[in-house]
Amino acid sequence: MKINLLLLLCVFALACGTNKQEPMQEFVAKDAKFAIKYPKGWRFDSTRYAIVKDLDGQLDTYQESIVLGSEQVPLNYKVAEFAKAFSTSLKILDSTCTITKTEPCKIANVDAVKIFYNKQLPADTFSSCALFVVQDSTAFTVQANAQKSTFSKTEKEFNSIFNSITFLK
Repeated sequence: MKINLLLLLCVFALACGTNKQEPMQEFVAKDAKFAIKYPKGWRFDSTRYAIVKDLDGQLDTYQESIVLGSEQVPLNYKVAEFAKAFSTSLKILDSTCTITKTEPCKIANVDAVKIFYNKQLPADTFSSCALFVVQDSTAFTVQANAQKSTFSKTEKEFNSIFNSITFLK
């Protein structure tokens, strides 16, 4: 009897501990040599080269989005240089932007930098996290955007998408 109870408890613990994640969709940018996955409820928008939270086909100025970008850089270009150039240009080009945090991280075992900032729009404040990665001679920018009031609720999804990035050969 004790063995059956112990076995039942083990099976229950395993079942409760299982973390089933929904399958993610994938966008592959063969020309830019990367792939990125995004969860159900998001879609790729080719007109903006972005992954956007699906609002039943509606567009919204404050729609959560992740804008993708890549550019060629000199070989051995450091991610810190790329992130610093972004910070400098952000401050020069848009006086309504305020950088709130910069943090180093790793994406697909490659050094990366996240820059968090807020941008004041006429009706609201927009929050963003720009992720910078340099792989070989390609610099990648993956920028997550949302209203400041909803950014923290969406940040887990943003990080999941950031962490899904893989680099293609």
